[in-house]
Amino acid sequence: MKQFVSLKKNHKSLVKVKGTEKNRIFFSKKNNYVLKCSSYTVLTDKQLKSAYNSMKKRLKKSGTLILHVFPTIGLTKKPIEVRMGKGKGSKISVYVYPIRPGKILFELEGVTFKLAKDIFRLGMHKLNIKSKLIIV
Repeated sequence: MKQFVSLKKNHKSLVKVKGTEKNRIFFSKKNNYVLKCSSYTVLTDKQLKSAYNSMKKRLKKSGTLILHVFPTIGLTKKPIEVRMGKGKGSKISVYVYPIRPGKILFELEGVTFKLAKDIFRLGMHKLNIKSKLIIV
């Protein structure tokens, strides 16, 4: 009897991230504040964009805000009311970025501690993660 080789597509595991990923901080001046993640999750492009926009709006022109993550993995979804079978789906419905503990999400430079705390509080409410404010 012959054994058949499985021809399944490889599915991307969304929590695994490369081990060589660096958490660089771009500014080396004093009064740097960093929002660091402390849980595993997957962030979508809409979540990151809404958090970034609300933080930028509160910041105005008093400092610099840097986004350290960018969603690059596309997840496909089949259209509504399509019959079962015939493949995995060709339309990319959402782009995501897998997060693991210790990843730096946002960086603030040139603001006071009180303002940084307020800005990061706004951003944390838009994301579905546990995170910490760290002074560099």
